Amino acid sequence: MKLQEQDMLSAIGIILIGTLLAAKLLLPGLQAAQAKQVSLNTEIATLQQDVASRPAEEARAKKLQADYEKLRDSLPDNEGFDEVLSDLQEAARLLSVTTGRISRSVQPSTIEGVTAVNLEIQIAGSYPRVQAFVQTISNLPRAYTTQGITLNGSAGGGVDGTLKLTTYKRDTTPVTAPTSVAPTGGQP
Repeated sequence: MKLQEQDMLSAIGIILIGTLLAAKLLLPGLQAAQAKQVSLNTEIATLQQDVASRPAEEARAKKLQADYEKLRDSLPDNEGFDEVLSDLQEAARLLSVTTGRISRSVQPSTIEGVTAVNLEIQIAGSYPRVQAFVQTISNLPRAYTTQGITLNGSAGGGVDGTLKLTTYKRDTTPVTAPTSVAPTGGQP
């Protein structure tokens, strides 16, 4: 009987050694497969979120396209300075704001294909009306950016100052790189 027990213990030992050897050989592959499974499950979850958010993204894309078209339409092909002046003066007249001297300068915008037209307008009126005038400009059909406003108290409780605006036009001339010019005279 002792021999059978010894054979049985030897068999169990061989099975244990074989199991440990198999585990040692298979464990790294199993761990790699489990890591790959976790990675794939994460990727699947991300893709499912992307699929679920697609209708919202399509709606957002349509809104952005509509906003782009509205902005493009608010950027005329020409400066239309007479129309700009007319719109600003009409808004000022309706709000009882006085406009004075208007200075204008044109420069390339930081956005390719767009030219910036800077305006500096002398304004005067009651503070609430001047504030309403500035807010009204944002509702005009043409794109304007307020660059700054300087107001001072004036006689009679009103304010006067300077409003700096920028309006824009599409630049229909092709954009080219500036040519470099060598300095003339003097030492390099």
